[in-house]
This record gives sequence, C-alpha cells and structure tokens, in this order.
Amino acid sequence: MKNTDKKFYKDFCALSKNILRLANKGVPIVEFLIEFSEMLFGFSNCDEIEIIMHGNEQNYHWIKEKKKQTYHFKLIPFEKSKNIKPFLNRTVGPKISRIALMVFQEKIDPSLSCFSKNGSFWIGDTSKPLFLNSTTSKKQPKGLNIQGKYKTISIIRFLINDNNVGLLIMKSKTPYFFTARDIEFYEGVIQTLGVAIDDRQAQSALCERIKELTCLYGIAKILEESEMSLDIAFNKIVNIIPPSFQYPEITSARIILENKSFQTQVFKETSISIRSYIVEKNINIGRVEVFYKENKKSDEDIFFLQEEKDLIETIAKQVSVLIERRKRAEEKAKLQDQLRHADRLATIGQLAAGVAHELNEPLGNILGYAQLVKKDSDINTQVKDDIEVIIKASLHSREVIKKLMYFAKQLPPKNSKVDLNNIIKDGIYFLESRCDRAGINLKKELKPRLPKITADTSQLNQVLVNLIVNSIQAIQAGGEILIKTYSDMQNVYLIIKDNGIGMDEETLEKIFIPFFTTKDINEGTGLGLPVVHGIIKAHRGNIKVESKLGKGTVFTVTFPRKTTGENPK
Repeated sequence: MKNTDKKFYKDFCALSKNILRLANKGVPIVEFLIEFSEMLFGFSNCDEIEIIMHGNEQNYHWIKEKKKQTYHFKLIPFEKSKNIKPFLNRTVGPKISRIALMVFQEKIDPSLSCFSKNGSFWIGDTSKPLFLNSTTSKKQPKGLNIQGKYKTISIIRFLINDNNVGLLIMKSKTPYFFTARDIEFYEGVIQTLGVAIDDRQAQSALCERIKELTCLYGIAKILEESEMSLDIAFNKIVNIIPPSFQYPEITSARIILENKSFQTQVFKETSISIRSYIVEKNINIGRVEVFYKENKKSDEDIFFLQEEKDLIETIAKQVSVLIERRKRAEEKAKLQDQLRHADRLATIGQLAAGVAHELNEPLGNILGYAQLVKKDSDINTQVKDDIEVIIKASLHSREVIKKLMYFAKQLPPKNSKVDLNNIIKDGIYFLESRCDRAGINLKKELKPRLPKITADTSQLNQVLVNLIVNSIQAIQAGGEILIKTYSDMQNVYLIIKDNGIGMDEETLEKIFIPFFTTKDINEGTGLGLPVVHGIIKAHRGNIKVESKLGKGTVFTVTFPRKTTGENPK
C-alpha cells in the first residue's frame, strides 16, 4: 500500500470514528448534520454536500455549502413521500433525479463507466452529455444534460436500516475532482454514516418514549389525588405536556373544557397544531391542544410525530377519566347526603308520630272540659273570655299535631281521581284577596284538559295553600306569583314561581327539615314545607326547588299520571 493510500485509509478510519462519536452525543438532527458536513468538508474538500433520507420514518433533505453558515433542511412526513420518484424530483431536482433513482433502487448498468462496482455514480465534467444507455443497446444512445454550477458530482447510496435508505451527493466546481479510488473510500465512509444515523434515531426514539411515559406517569399521579380540585388538576396536566414533545422550548398547550381554558404560562396559538377531543358519553365536551411556534429555524420545517398524535389522544382520554371519576365522586357524596337527609326525616317523622299520639289525648281533655265550662251560665263574662282563649289555643295545638301526623304519614290519603286545575281554582279563592291587599299580582297559566291524577283533594289543597303562602311571605309589594300547570306522557306538573327575596344554598338544604324556619318567633312553626314534602311523597310525587337570593323561588311539583297498579286510561 502506497504512503498516500495509508494516509487516506488512516484519515478514513479517523473520520468514521468521529462520525460514530457524533452519533453517540445524541444531538438534534440539524446539529448532527451540520457537524457531519463540516467533518466531510474537511476530509474531502468538496464544495457542497447534499443528503437525502427516505423510508417509512422521518424523511428529510439536507444541503450545506462549504464556507457558508446557511443550510437547507426540510423534514418531510412519510405520508407525503411514499413514492420515491416524485420525492426525488422535489428534492434533487429533475436534472439528476433519474440518476438518483437508479442509484437508490440499485438499477444500474455495470458496463457504464459512470457507475462503480458498488452502484455509486460519479461524473467528472457535467458540461459533457451523459449517456445512461449502453453502447451495445439497439436503441440510439441519448445524452442527458446535467450541466450546472458544479462540474463534478458523485451520488452514493447508503443503508440506514431495513426501513430507511439514504443518498449522499457530493459536488465540486473543479472538473474530475473525484477518482475511482476516492469513490471507493467514500462508499465506506457513508456506510458509517448510515450506522450513525440509525443509532441516533434509536436514541432519539428512546428519549421521546421516556418523555411520553414521564408525561403519562405525571398525569396518573394527578388522577390519584382525589382531594385536588379539577381546576388545579387541569393546570398541572397542561404544564406536563410540553416537555414530552420533540421541541419543548417552542411547545405550548391548552385544555378547553366547557367555558374554561387552561393553558401553559407561555402560550401562543399557531397554525402548527394538533388536538384531541375530550369525550363524555359520546359527546365532545372539550379538547386538548398542542402548538409549535412558527419559524423555529431559518429553513427547518417541523411537524408532529405519529407518536405525539397518539400521546395527545391518550391525554384527552385521561382527562375524560378524571372528569368522570370526579362526577361519580360528587354523585356518590350527593346520594349519601340525600340518604342521611331521608334518614333524618324518617327519624323525625317517627318522633313526631309519637309526640302527636301522646299530646292528642290531653289536648282532647283540655278542649272538652273548656267547652263544658264555657256552657255554664253561672260564670261571668271575663271567665268566658279566658275559656275562649283556652279553646282557641287547644284548637291551634290540635292543628299543629295534625300537620305532624301528615308529615309522619300517619293519616293515609283518601284518594280519588281529581283535576289539579279545579283544586287550584277552588284553593286560591281566599288567597286572591290577600294578594290584592298586599299589592301582589297572582297569575294563572293552567293547561286546558289537564289529565286527572289520583290524589287526596284536601291534602293537595294544603300543598297549594302552603306553597302560595310561602311565596306571599317572601314577596314585597308589587311582586308577582305565577301558578302554572302542564303535563307530559308520564307526569302532571304544578309550578309556583315568585320574584321574592329568594334563598341561599344553606337555606335551600334545610327547608324540608321539620321546625326549621327563617321567620321570627311566633310567626311560623317550621312545619309548612315539611308537611308539603310528606304529602307529595305520599302521592308518589316529587318536589324540586330552585332559588337565588334577590331573584325569587320556583317550586316544581310532579305527580305521576298513573300510579302503581292502576290501569292506563
């Protein structure tokens, strides 16, 4: 081996080692290609290096001129470049794309001097026509004109892995810059580049997977924190997202849910984005979005990897799971509150029934003896007046006991088919004059031909009177009470709406608890609404209350059109 060959071989080994060291640094692809180009410029002294990678992973086109800081780099998604021919036309251009295709597909004519035995191409003077047909061919050889800025061009194929193939195109303004021996050495160098790129891609893919798993682990930890509010959870999740993407320094994220938006501290909405929808019961209730800032580098196009698209879909599903878990927890807590409330009502009902039974007998005796004494003609007027007070007090006490009995369901309703509209018309007769005196407008919107319901007339009348009186007491002069009825296929509805002072949430939670009242002492017993509640439940109905302070209150009472065991009409 000549001394020049020994030196060349030694330099080749050194270059190969440096390329592998560069791959092990795990630098971004652009930085890797810049450093590789500078190494090759120093080794070959050519004027321009062009690299093309094509396969089913990341595809790119790279051009770097010697002694120039600028470069061309374009990432090309696989779905846009499945066919190698248009891909080469767009990258190397139509002049040499035919040659590049032959080298890429290893479809060369070994009899042509412009190809090496390993399938590489080189030409020493592009000003001369290039003949790609053998002189032994029956067809007349046709020259290809590839004349341009560079006189010497070489195209060397290299294998990156089973799925990716690349081309190294080296150019010089000097005619016959490369020799056959040079091409042979570069064919060895470029295979080292293929190994280096494959290694770098594997490292990069591993880093991306680690970032994605770190993101998902962080979200899983947030899901475990049941005491954390949803707003805090979403703010934490949105800030976990950017570090899991290729370019975290230019990544911003946002979660939009109903009327709320949660976004990273440095947020910019751009056209380079991906999104996935948050779904609850097959309905889109929000979305997770990720954005890249535009113009990251001078000539570099950026796009989202398929793995990143899969990641954002997983994040959206995790957000959906978080929302569903919290709603279930809230529903469970609400059901527990309702259970405790029902248990409390049942306990108070039992107590009320016992108290009512115990008081009924002595009250009956007091009332009976008072009425007998009053009939005595020997007592004076003052004594008669005092006895009348005793009688009235006894009657009032008996009425309270009767309400307790209603609440405790000790008095079964006397059911019959009744028209709710007629009960309303009869029941408000004496309340209309009271509303007139108080300056309250009492409106009726009664649906004609309302279906009849099975109910106790006197008890429904009590429900109506109690609810209207409750509204009257909450309204200032000039207010309005609306009584409305309507029906659907299952129920008949009674709506009593006022524009009174309304109630806060704390009061709303207690209005059906016996003896709870917001009125002054001697102005209410706190049994009106609990009795209403008991009567409606005894009729297999339901009552719902909506109220806001300063806005008023709406009572919605629901009665079933058909009770259990009743034949449909």
